[in-house]
Amino acid sequence: DGSYAALAPTYQTIRTQGIAVDTIRGGKVVDHVCFWDEEALRMQLLAQGEGKQWRGTRHTPAPADAGPATVRLRLSVMGRWRDNKFIRVVAALGVSTPASEEVALKGEMQAHYQRKVLSQLAYCRGEGVALCEAVDEGGGEALPVMLCSDTFAALVGVEGQTVLKGRLEPLLRSLLVQPEEEADGHWSTPNPEAEGAASDPLAAIRAALQGQPSTTPLHVQCADGRHRCLLLSLSRFIYESKAYIAALLHDMNWPQAPLAARPPKIGGPDLCSLYHHRAPRSWLWFNGRGFEVAMVAALHSLNLMVTLVDMAAADQPLVWLSGGFERVTGFKPAQVLGTNCRFLQAPSTDPLCVERIRSALRREATIRANMYNEGAKDCFWNSLALYPGYRPDSDQLRYYFGVGTPLSTEHMKAVARILVLTEDEATGSVFAPMPFAGWSGQSDCY
Repeated sequence: DGSYAALAPTYQTIRTQGIAVDTIRGGKVVDHVCFWDEEALRMQLLAQGEGKQWRGTRHTPAPADAGPATVRLRLSVMGRWRDNKFIRVVAALGVSTPASEEVALKGEMQAHYQRKVLSQLAYCRGEGVALCEAVDEGGGEALPVMLCSDTFAALVGVEGQTVLKGRLEPLLRSLLVQPEEEADGHWSTPNPEAEGAASDPLAAIRAALQGQPSTTPLHVQCADGRHRCLLLSLSRFIYESKAYIAALLHDMNWPQAPLAARPPKIGGPDLCSLYHHRAPRSWLWFNGRGFEVAMVAALHSLNLMVTLVDMAAADQPLVWLSGGFERVTGFKPAQVLGTNCRFLQAPSTDPLCVERIRSALRREATIRANMYNEGAKDCFWNSLALYPGYRPDSDQLRYYFGVGTPLSTEHMKAVARILVLTEDEATGSVFAPMPFAGWSGQSDCY
């Protein structure tokens, strides 16, 4: 009714939002004004005083006869600026709504899932991750390694702590097979660009330093003398005003030589202990919060589709996506989170490949499959690796962790040629080389 009266204290919690404006002159507060959403206050206090349960939260719906309520607050501030000029700033003020609470809960769930992703990545036997410092001084292209997983160290044939003393380009260069060492007739690439992409990681490193994510096939010889095909994915990202290079090595000959007898259990209180690192001390504060944020930033910068699927939920939906998923497929996270990833299957997707994946999921097995997928705008070849993750306190399957690598036509040809050279009794089920002997880039050729 427009009148104001003092209310007796009820000592009950209410939800509101307001703004306080202080006028300061000569370093002292000379005026103080508060603006509150009076209607929200009265609604909650009266409802509580009458013994009703509704408190305007998102858990209990409003009365059926209550129409939609929209509250818009604006703050207009005018002050004297230099040269006796006046400036006015008008800002819209938001109010606490159920949507904001929902957004906060979603953010907490995404933080929970990203810790699961980082834990699983540390145990992947076919994907090795490393972070390098993008230094600007001489020799910057060598990229000193500051963090790596056990798999990365195993793929480059060096102990984890020794990797941290080296640089990325020399480590990879020492593994490369020289052209004269390759079998005659198997490695004849008419396209010089494709040949360079499959033999020299230095061009990929230079591109990454310029902010261009890249994927490069490598023909390497490991410490045990066996030849393997690796895919090197690189990207540059900024964290705490410093530039870093994220590197991910994909073992295309995996899974014939797993590093563990059984897929590991995901989870754990300390992510930092799962990796070899010489990270800055500030990254380890607050239970490694900075370490986690830096690793997530590295995953989002890579041009890869890193995903996490909840196998315990109905229809096995996607619950976490890296930033590369949107760049590769064209689908935004809001469009696909909570749905099954079968929407990526195209009419030209090989049904035998799909059945192999389904069989691996039923057996709770790891698998690498190369399939033709369809995005929002274009189709692409996807080298997909899937890893099961179990509950920390039991042997029950909980998640599936996936890493999808988009491959161009030239990269597909290079990978196929390398895998022909490295083929053994276990390689045929990983990547069949025969369909790529005369591969023309058409989707119906595979």
